[in-house]
Amino acid sequence: MRARPLRLVAVASALAGLLLMSAARPAPAAVPRAPTPMTCQSFRDYYELVLLVQFAAALADAGNQSGDAIRNQYLLVLSPKLQAVSRSIARSSDDPLATLFRDQARIFGQGAKLLQSAGLTPAQVKALAAAPVDFKEIDRVLGEVALDSNKLATAGQRFAGLAAGLDLAHAPREQFQAYSRTGESCGTFPKPPVGCSKLVTAAEATAVLGAKPKIANEDGSCTFNAKTSDGEARGLAVDVYASPTAYDEVLLGTSPQDASGVAPAGRAFDGYNAFSGNTTCGRTLAARDARHTVLVAACLGAMPVGDDVLGQIATQALARAAGR
Repeated sequence: MRARPLRLVAVASALAGLLLMSAARPAPAAVPRAPTPMTCQSFRDYYELVLLVQFAAALADAGNQSGDAIRNQYLLVLSPKLQAVSRSIARSSDDPLATLFRDQARIFGQGAKLLQSAGLTPAQVKALAAAPVDFKEIDRVLGEVALDSNKLATAGQRFAGLAAGLDLAHAPREQFQAYSRTGESCGTFPKPPVGCSKLVTAAEATAVLGAKPKIANEDGSCTFNAKTSDGEARGLAVDVYASPTAYDEVLLGTSPQDASGVAPAGRAFDGYNAFSGNTTCGRTLAARDARHTVLVAACLGAMPVGDDVLGQIATQALARAAGR
């Protein structure tokens, strides 16, 4: 999954110091009515929080700590906010998505109660639930905090027993599929409008990479990976989002430069940052039209990546997404 900028790390770390859910990407299926703007905003908030939890758990695993323990701590700490956004999704959606998020809200509601048993006041829990997803300073949100470390540890143990019910990988298939469809419709998950080999042909990818690529669809992200004759690994990724509003989301936390001369609304930044993964190598360009957002990332090893190259791929992808 694309690693979005994680603006809540400081928040959860502050509480967890005093003291995720495996949001696997399901396969898409047919059906349904379009989600409302309210549903999409809440879904994006939910997904950013989930990314935060996954990131924290991955760091723990890399540091020889228990990723599961850290995941559960973060979920407990973020329970008030996750309960609020889950309720919002449930209220503005039809089944089966509504049922999925009602269940999520119920579990997070128990987490919020456990936080109160550990020392947070009802007003502080309410403040956490109402805070925007990009809030940065926990002190401004909560004020003075009087958490009992023993009670917090007990709350964490109790919540660990509930956390298994948050794993979307174990949700009924129709709920899993509804989650995927909503993410695609809201522009949170990419979905190629045509096969990856039609979105960018093998010949076009070879011209960029300097070698014939292996083409794959990785959770909606079209990837083109190759090795040159001297063994250098190179990669290209193209993500197509079915929403122009995804443009602002994919640029969050970056320092983009204007590239409108090479692609519609083009903005480019250093590093390879696609839904399927990221690295400091290479460069990424975002572009959009009235219906879609396209993100093109490339890492060419020691070779620099030109915005004109990325812009050409992005412009072609927008045209093909529009059926031109």
